[in-house]
Amino acid sequence: MANGLVSYSKRHPLLVAAIVVCACAVTWLALWSAYTWVAWNSLLVEARSMDDAPRSGVEQLAVWSFAFQDATCTVNARVDCGDLRRAREIDTQRAFGTPLRLRADYLPRFVREQSESRFIDDLAEDFRRIREDMTLDDDEYLELMACAIQSIPYGEPKGDILLPIEVVADGRGVCSEKSVLLAALLVHEGYATAVFALPIQHHVAVGVKSDGAWFARTEYAFIETTRPALVGDVSSENRAMGPVHRPPIVMVVSDGIEYSSGAEVEYVLSRVRESLTPIEFNRRSYPALKTPGTYWALQDAQEQATTELAEFVLEHPHDRERVFRTVVVVDALAIGY
Repeated sequence: MANGLVSYSKRHPLLVAAIVVCACAVTWLALWSAYTWVAWNSLLVEARSMDDAPRSGVEQLAVWSFAFQDATCTVNARVDCGDLRRAREIDTQRAFGTPLRLRADYLPRFVREQSESRFIDDLAEDFRRIREDMTLDDDEYLELMACAIQSIPYGEPKGDILLPIEVVADGRGVCSEKSVLLAALLVHEGYATAVFALPIQHHVAVGVKSDGAWFARTEYAFIETTRPALVGDVSSENRAMGPVHRPPIVMVVSDGIEYSSGAEVEYVLSRVRESLTPIEFNRRSYPALKTPGTYWALQDAQEQATTELAEFVLEHPHDRERVFRTVVVVDALAIGY
């Protein structure tokens, strides 16, 4: 039989080589899958066990402030020192170091379990306090939480991924860490939540099911966590699609409340992004344009107004309603020329 295999391999060397390569690839994938399963289940068990231990009774207060609408809001997060110590002892690198496609099967479970942790429960309680004080609706409440997490300074990328309790306690976090924190908060508060992973850009963000401002042909609006941005605002780098840009991996975490202001954001962003062309004024309708220089004066005024509008939008990512009203008024005035 061995002689037969040798003889067959000599007659069909390419076929045998292809079979060997396929067998090696399948074996490698099976080993990685098994390792991923072990690593993620270990992480899930360890993270879940944090709530099984009694509170230490010793707390540190993590306080940070951020702009929202026309106010400055302050979060007062209570961090149990025992829970924080246990979080720092968990090795997250084993799980988060696994291949992205395999990791995508487990990350939604991790976010859901974090959303049920007592730390997220305590943190959400403080956000609800702010919501009640400001009488926010569902969309504004989501924007409040997004603004709060966006305002946490960007951290230093390392192999070990910080858990939500560590991000708040340390006052820093990278995109994956802050996205897990925000996604856990949104799931806890009942929103239809997803996590976006962008392989080429090495970026992670949050998604919320929306009526507009959809990202990458999904039903979700993109929520950036590393910088102040409107819900649905995506940088040109992260919008890039094409042969060298693999599509984002969309990890649906939970169903629930949808964002109903996405259409407003989409309108605002389209006004900011669009390339405006000079207005072709009708000289018969506007006799004043016969005066030399009037046409160019009006065009310059329009371009200046457009620039100021774009700057206003970029400077007020924390106040979607005000930005939308302003854009509508500016458009109404432009139509009235």
